[in-house]
Amino acid sequence: MRLLEIGKNLTSYWHPGLSTVRGPMFTPYEREHFITDSSIPVSCLIGLAFGNERTYATQQLSHTLIGAREYYLCNHAQQPMPVIAQWALLKDKSIKEYDWSIDTRTRGSAPEERPLNSHEALEIARDIIKRELGTSLEEIAFVAHPAQMQRVLWLAQKMGMKGTPFMPAHPVWNAGQESTGAGNTVSPEKWRFYELKVRCHHNLKGWI
Repeated sequence: MRLLEIGKNLTSYWHPGLSTVRGPMFTPYEREHFITDSSIPVSCLIGLAFGNERTYATQQLSHTLIGAREYYLCNHAQQPMPVIAQWALLKDKSIKEYDWSIDTRTRGSAPEERPLNSHEALEIARDIIKRELGTSLEEIAFVAHPAQMQRVLWLAQKMGMKGTPFMPAHPVWNAGQESTGAGNTVSPEKWRFYELKVRCHHNLKGWI
């Protein structure tokens, strides 16, 4: 990777193919707005936490993950639409029996949260797609915080995965949640320096 690219999209994410879409009518998400590239076909969803199960951003991403499923089911008629996500995002009542927890590599909402980094989580998700789902590695909607999305997409590309971001249109940070273990996810200012260090590390490892 060229060094000039390392600092790209550090606290948010955008590229020309993205647009704002609305949640499907007659669902709890009909007043919600999301950011994605609606021209890309999707056959499964991968969800990554931003903080832990108690943080605002992760709770928003959990909501976004199910909103993404509803959006694709209503607009693209793909049945089923399996979710592969970290357990912190899998606590919603809408989780299905064919969904997978990255933390335990099992179906359903397994009640266990493991300290996985994005590289580890995406590797597990890729293996689940290849071994269990058999869906395309190039038809994935990645549900993650915009500040993490650039790194997620770089990592995924190195692993042979492609697709589109699916993000909340108005993302939140974990402000004031230092006591919950939110760490560098509490503000753009703290995240920017942390993210830059992580990207440099990943680049040296050959992961991005």
